[in-house]
Amino acid sequence: MIGFTGFTKKGKNQFFKNNWLEKIVKTVHLETTVNQFEFSDMKVCCFGDQIKYYQDPNWFIAIDGWGGCSDDECLMDTSAFLKILAHQLDRNDLKSLQIKGEFIIILYHKKNRTLKLVRDMIGVRHLFYTKKNDDFFFSSTIKPLLDLPFSFSPDLPVIRDYLLNGSSDVSPQATCFQGISQIEPGSILNLLSKFNIEKKWLRFEQKLLGLTSYREMIDAFSDIFQTAVKRRLRDVTGIFVSGGLDSSSIAAVAAGAGSSLYGVTFSSPPRTPGDEEYYLNKLQDHLKFPIKSIPFDVGGDLINSLSENIRFVEMPRADSLWRSYHLGCQWLQDKKVKVVLSGDWGDQVLLSRGYLVDLLRQNHFISYCTHVWNLKKWDQDGLTANWIRDSLKRYVHLFIPRKLKWLITKSRQAMASKLASPSYFSLDAFGSLKQMKTTPSTNCFQNDDLLGEIFSKYTCHCLEWHHKVGHQFGMQASFPFLDQDLIEFLSGAPPHLLAQGKSAKSLLRDSMIQLLPKEIHQRKDKGDYTDQENMIVARNLNQLIEYLSQSYAVALGLTQQNEIQSLKKMTFLENNALAAWELIDFLGLEIWLREFYSLNEK
Repeated sequence: MIGFTGFTKKGKNQFFKNNWLEKIVKTVHLETTVNQFEFSDMKVCCFGDQIKYYQDPNWFIAIDGWGGCSDDECLMDTSAFLKILAHQLDRNDLKSLQIKGEFIIILYHKKNRTLKLVRDMIGVRHLFYTKKNDDFFFSSTIKPLLDLPFSFSPDLPVIRDYLLNGSSDVSPQATCFQGISQIEPGSILNLLSKFNIEKKWLRFEQKLLGLTSYREMIDAFSDIFQTAVKRRLRDVTGIFVSGGLDSSSIAAVAAGAGSSLYGVTFSSPPRTPGDEEYYLNKLQDHLKFPIKSIPFDVGGDLINSLSENIRFVEMPRADSLWRSYHLGCQWLQDKKVKVVLSGDWGDQVLLSRGYLVDLLRQNHFISYCTHVWNLKKWDQDGLTANWIRDSLKRYVHLFIPRKLKWLITKSRQAMASKLASPSYFSLDAFGSLKQMKTTPSTNCFQNDDLLGEIFSKYTCHCLEWHHKVGHQFGMQASFPFLDQDLIEFLSGAPPHLLAQGKSAKSLLRDSMIQLLPKEIHQRKDKGDYTDQENMIVARNLNQLIEYLSQSYAVALGLTQQNEIQSLKKMTFLENNALAAWELIDFLGLEIWLREFYSLNEK
C-alpha cells in the first residue's frame, strides 16, 4: 500500500483520532513501510517506501508520486524539487513556481501551524478529506475516512455521474459519499488557522510553437515523448503492453533507457480478433525484456471478482476483466516493481475527433478520406461512423450564421425539455456522451477536443480507478501520454502541420521509426477484445441476473424492477461490447451499494 492518512489537532477529541490512526496502521500489510510524523497541529502516517520527505526548521514536506519545476533536471530528481519547493515557500512565492508531475504534496509549516495540500494538474493522484466541526481528516483512499465515527450517506447525483462517464453537472470535488470530498486537480487546499479553505489553481500553459515543417514537429515531439517516459522510470519498472503502437512505443523508450523492465499483457485465444501474440513476440525479441501473458478470461466467480474490484476502487466502476488485471499486478509486485506504465490515453491525446474537422477546414479532402479509411481499421468500438457524422456536422456548422445558430440551439433546448426523462439509473442512459464543441475556442478543433478529453471528469474517474488499484499493490500507476509538457506541446501544435500526417497517430509513428520493430511501426490496426468481454458476461449472465433479483438499487428507488427484467433479453452483438459494459456498470452500482451502504441505514 502507498499513501497518506492523517488529521489536524485543532479539535478537542484527540483520543479517538489517535485510536483511529493506530487502527489503520495495524490493518496495513506487515511488509508495508509506515512512517509517522507528529507535530503540534498535525499527525500523518505515510505508507510505503516510495513516499519522499523533506524537513527543515520551518517546513515538513511529503510527496506521493513525483514532481518538479519546469526544467527537466528537477523533474528527474524529486528530492531536489522538495528543497526548491521549501525555498519558494519561505519566500512566499509558490505562485511563480510552475509545478509539474503526478503527485499529492503535503506542506506543513511548523511555526505557523498551517497545512497545504497540493494535487497535480491532470489529477493522476488523489487525496480525499472530510471536515467535522474543528476536525479535519485526509487520506489517499476513502475507506479510512469511512472508519470515522461519522455518518456518510451515498451522494446519488455523484454516483449517477460516475455511471454516465462524467457527463452530468456535479462538483469535481464531490465523491460518492456525502461529507467526503476530494482535492480538485491542479489546486492547492490551504487550511488556515480558522479552517478557511482557499483554492489556488496551478497553471496550464498552451504553448504556441514556432515550427515551420512537419519534420521539425516530429523531432520536437520525439524529444518530449521520450522525456515523458524517462522521467517516470524507476530502477524496476512495469508496463502493461498490448503489441499496439502506444504501449509498444513506451516500452521501446523505457527499454532503451536502461531500466529493468517487466511487461504484462492480456491474451486472447489464438486466431481471435484480440490475438496479439505475433506482435508481442516481435516486440520481445526486439527489446529483450520479459512479458508475462495472462488470459483475459481466467474463469472464477465473476460476482466475487467484481466485488473485490469495487472494494479496491471505492466507486461504482467495475471491470469484467478485473481478475486478469489483479493477477498482472500481483506478478509485477513479486518483481519488486515500483511504478507501472501503460499506453492509456494515447488514443485521446493523439487521435481526437477534432483533427478530422481541421482537415476539412483546410480543404484537405483527400487526406480526410485517407484518415477516415485508416481509422476504420483502427477502431475497435464501431465509432468511425459517429466520427464521420460528427466531423461533417461540425464542419457545416462553421458556415451557419451566428443568429441562426442561436435559434437552432433554443429550438433544441425547447424540444429536449418536453421529452420524458429516463429512470434515474436507466440502462438507456448509460454511456451518454458530452456534446462536443461546434466552434473552436482556439484556432484548432484538435486542440479543443484534446483539452476537453484530458480535463474531463471521465478521465478523472478513470485515474481514480488506477490510482487506488496501484496503491493497493504498492505501485504507482503512471501515464506518459498524460505528461503535462506533452499535452502543452500538442495543444499548441499548428493544425496545418498536423494535417500532413498520412495516417492515424502519424506523429507518434514517424517519431518511433528507429525504435520499434517494423511490424509494429507499420501496423494499421489494433487488437479487438470485444468478443472476450462479451463471452465473460454472457457466460455469467444467469448468475448476474439472479444476483440482481433482490436489488438494492430498486429498493432504494434508484431504478425500476423492469430495468432488471430487461437484462434477460440482452443480446451481445459482434464487434460491439456496449451491452456488456452497460450490464457491468449496472452491476457495479449494485455491488457498491451492498459493499458500502446498508439498507438498514436508510
